[in-house]
Amino acid sequence: MYYPRELGLGIQATRGCVYGCRFCSITNMKYRKVYRKRPISDVIKEIRKTSKVFAFQDATLTIDLKYTKELFRNMIGLNKKFVAMGNIHVLGRDDELLKLASEAGCIAWQIGFESISQKSLDSVGKKENKVKKFPEWIKKIQDYGMAVEGSFIFGFDYDTLDIFAKTDEFIRKNNLKMAYANILTPYPGTPIYTQFEREGRILTKDWSKYDGHNYVVFKPRNMTPEELLINVRELEENWHKTLRSAGRIIRSINFGIYNFFDVIAVELGWRLNKVNPQG
Repeated sequence: MYYPRELGLGIQATRGCVYGCRFCSITNMKYRKVYRKRPISDVIKEIRKTSKVFAFQDATLTIDLKYTKELFRNMIGLNKKFVAMGNIHVLGRDDELLKLASEAGCIAWQIGFESISQKSLDSVGKKENKVKKFPEWIKKIQDYGMAVEGSFIFGFDYDTLDIFAKTDEFIRKNNLKMAYANILTPYPGTPIYTQFEREGRILTKDWSKYDGHNYVVFKPRNMTPEELLINVRELEENWHKTLRSAGRIIRSINFGIYNFFDVIAVELGWRLNKVNPQG
């Protein structure tokens, strides 16, 4: 998973993903591109038994919209709050889905924007993401009372050093509740790994370093491995500076008390991890 989730427990209604992003370890492994759905009645039974606040752990809940909408209809009245992952190009175009999600108790959508460079998105098979439409789609989600969290990947072949500042500006302008920075990691079995290995750009096969955050395991095209790592770390440090964290916490109250406490929990978790790093 891209995202830490300090609130509640996890529920999984579906598995797999039909998209074919060239960097993704889910859709490029055997059987993982097959989208499988649990019976909605079974999911509802599990939700009834879980905590007040939980997270859907599905790779995305915006593939089979008929299924997802029926799931949300059945959740209305359960008095639960949840976070879910979805695709921005679907969420930004479907008012019925957003209305049902809000009524079912969704407090935030976690979205893999991946990049604000359209060339980078196109090059890795994520052409559905349209950078020019991002602000409009984000606002539509927010207008339904749900916050937006964003995940971004750095190190694509079209990324230059200005991508970090541009991404930071994008996050501030669009009032994202939370943002997560990931280093492009060519997992074995993915097309991007095959490409990088063919081009002699894989730096190590020590799989313990393939964590997407602490190491750069390949040669980026337009920056050095050190520049990629340093800039990702600096970007995260900037996101979590005291004044920016405080502003984010204050703004989150616009999306309800649960988002307010969630942002506090994430900020505290980030600081504790800096003091007592894992691994």
